[in-house]
Amino acid sequence: MSGTATSSTAMSSRAISGGDAPRTPSWMQRQRARLIDHLARRAPQKLPIELTHRTVYILPTGFGMFFSLMVFVCVLGALNYNNNLALMFAFLFAVVGAQSMLLSFRNLLRLRLASIQAGPTFAGRNIEIAYSFESPNELPRASLRARLDGQERRFELTQSYRTVLALDHATSHRGWLRPSALTVGTSWPFGLFYAWTHMRPDQDVLVWPRLEQDPPALPFSPSKKSRRESDSGDDELRGLRPYVPGDAMRRIAWKRSAGREDFMTRVFEAPAEPDLVLRFGELKHLDPETAISRLAAWVELAHPRNLVFSMHLGAQQFGPDAGEAHRRRCLNALAVFQNPQSPRP
Repeated sequence: MSGTATSSTAMSSRAISGGDAPRTPSWMQRQRARLIDHLARRAPQKLPIELTHRTVYILPTGFGMFFSLMVFVCVLGALNYNNNLALMFAFLFAVVGAQSMLLSFRNLLRLRLASIQAGPTFAGRNIEIAYSFESPNELPRASLRARLDGQERRFELTQSYRTVLALDHATSHRGWLRPSALTVGTSWPFGLFYAWTHMRPDQDVLVWPRLEQDPPALPFSPSKKSRRESDSGDDELRGLRPYVPGDAMRRIAWKRSAGREDFMTRVFEAPAEPDLVLRFGELKHLDPETAISRLAAWVELAHPRNLVFSMHLGAQQFGPDAGEAHRRRCLNALAVFQNPQSPRP
């Protein structure tokens, strides 16, 4: 009984260790990973990036290696037995393999990355980057795979010969972010060869500061009354101008805009008194990054309420103003702000 229990325990331990142990990559996979890492560290490229024969790389897949071995065995067998029919089929398979290599390579050749665009996001969240691909020679591109920051997407260029591919990129800190190298590859048409390239655009994207969790209430000044409606009187009106995206809705002259194709916005002689003033200098009891996160959270709290506010960052002042354009100006400034008394984040 003890021997049986011991053997069963050993078998169960081996099963557990074997099931949990990660698979060791093959020599081919290790060499390919080393080559990919080496190519990914190349200098950034200016947009647009068009692939040439110098920037497209190709290697046989595991199935392609097996296919080559099978063709070689078929040729040896056909020559040994002097079988012309088997030799013809072996050469036919070899031609299929050579054609597959050519088509895989041509599927990437002259593919162009025209531009990239990124929507704003806060640090700690994924930022969506839109890659715009084109086929300048108007050749269809089938079964392409793009890999960025651990995720992979499939796409193709068939009818319009251009497409926009959206991929998520992780962010960790505020400021300008250089996206990781984008790997584009294909094993079309038969999966015998894998052609790939690395695209590293010389273009940064801006990441807003991380928002403070559960920030304090907005620091309204008790000596000032809210003036959200104070600039609606005609006595302060200086004139009208065409509507610009980001203008506060309360400043639109609805009566003057009636019957026009565009809206008119009221322009006042003096800026409205702010509902609140956000000052970086008043948060000296916090470390600089926490203070910036709190200011960003306050901006996000003030914007949905359509509050007129101003923000002071050292010698810089933004506002008083309200609306989407003012919100973006403040968050952009917080993203790149460098406190003279603190090191760069």
